Amino acid sequence: MRKNGRTAISTLKTIGNRIIQFAFAPFEFTAMTRSQGVFLGVLFLAGIVHWCLFLQAGESFFNSGDWAKEYKYFAVLQESIQTGRIPYHVSYPLSLMDTQRFMAIPETLSLFWPPTLLLTFLDIQAFILANTLILYSAGFAGCLLIRNRYRLSPFVFFLLFTLFNFNGYLTAHLAAGHSMWVGYFFLPFIAYFLLKILEEQDGWAAAGWLAISLLGIVLQGAFHMFIWCLLFLALVLIGTRKFRSRTQILAAILLGILLASLRLWPALLLGDVLRGVESGYSSWGLLLNALIRIQPWSLEITPGIFFWEYDFYISAVGLIFILVFGIVFRFYRDKRLAEVRYPGLDLALLVMLVLSAGNTYQWLANHIPVTLLAVERVPTRFLAIPFLFLLVVACIRAQRTIQPICRKPVVAFVFLAAAVALLILLASHSYAWRAAIVKPFHDNRLTAPLIVRLPDAPYIHRLHIAMLVSLVTGMGLAGIWLVRRIQCSAVRNRYKKQESYHG
Repeated sequence: MRKNGRTAISTLKTIGNRIIQFAFAPFEFTAMTRSQGVFLGVLFLAGIVHWCLFLQAGESFFNSGDWAKEYKYFAVLQESIQTGRIPYHVSYPLSLMDTQRFMAIPETLSLFWPPTLLLTFLDIQAFILANTLILYSAGFAGCLLIRNRYRLSPFVFFLLFTLFNFNGYLTAHLAAGHSMWVGYFFLPFIAYFLLKILEEQDGWAAAGWLAISLLGIVLQGAFHMFIWCLLFLALVLIGTRKFRSRTQILAAILLGILLASLRLWPALLLGDVLRGVESGYSSWGLLLNALIRIQPWSLEITPGIFFWEYDFYISAVGLIFILVFGIVFRFYRDKRLAEVRYPGLDLALLVMLVLSAGNTYQWLANHIPVTLLAVERVPTRFLAIPFLFLLVVACIRAQRTIQPICRKPVVAFVFLAAAVALLILLASHSYAWRAAIVKPFHDNRLTAPLIVRLPDAPYIHRLHIAMLVSLVTGMGLAGIWLVRRIQCSAVRNRYKKQESYHG
């Protein structure tokens, strides 16, 4: 009996050591194991299941939140795809902008987003789910880029994956019917390429890809998110001291604007559509509740502004991780962290955090005559950008410091237990905020306007010119990329010939 007991204990120790070694060992691309592949596959499928359940696959969510309004947008796109007619105008005004100029509405999914072709044979709800899963997959690929570059262990990557995909900010906005919020899934690419620029690693190529990522955001109708990213990039440009990085960030901003011309320039014709700017998080208590407490959607913070505009649930576990590794370790004196302090981000993170709180942004929007400032009505939404960057740098810093601590089995299993608790807590929030649970707050009749032809030469000409600007910019970037590929291939071939000659 004693011998069997010792054997069992020894087996458990061996299994425990293997789990610890797998969970906390830095990623090595050249030593990719089957267990790592299985781990990533399980995570990816877990995300697929989450979004299918969240969007209530098989059950209509158009009777909740803003989804009835979004239905009209998708119905127009579906008619366009199925009939081959360009939706320049629709039969009656749409959106808060009260316009018949459909392709000037910046919050609609763009007709030029390739997956819209799925509307040929999918109904609208199935398409929304399919598009969400496509973009979730893109976001997962962005997280993998970050993992590969910074050699994130399975444990750290799990934290990045769960906090990025299942936080309350994203789920609450999608539950409220903000379909354009799927543009959020492009944010890992924004972080990845901006950090490459700050690290001075192939910064010009990163600037081009950063601009393409901005285009991906605006094609989803995530016009607000596009503006936040431009603001954040402009602040990083000011905050960084490296001239080369500044030049590359400026190039990314300008290229991003040119690529997005097909959405931006026509929208300027809509004129003044302002409804007043609300205040941000009015107190530390409200912000803390938004981060660590699951609140009902119906909680009205100010008249007409419900909790989905404040919700940013990441749980106490997620908050501690962000605070410790994202903020405290920025100033922690350790040689391992010297290269990942990213001082160029400090100003941008601070300003975006300040703008999301109190009446700061409200005052600026009311006193500075800049149209883009007043576009955003609810400044609490700004928090998404600093959160994403704090999450990414927290993961990078955690990877550099956490492995020696976790060599002790007790500490390692405490960390693993915290990760499991994080997943359970975020899943609880998703269940509480699932898409079909929010009551409608607009006319929820599933009617849609028809595509019509109206005489409106100034708008159509501007739209065509904007499309041409975007096309020429995209072709220019594609040409530069192709030339670089050819040059790199020529250099590699020359190097191989030299090696074979010397060999």
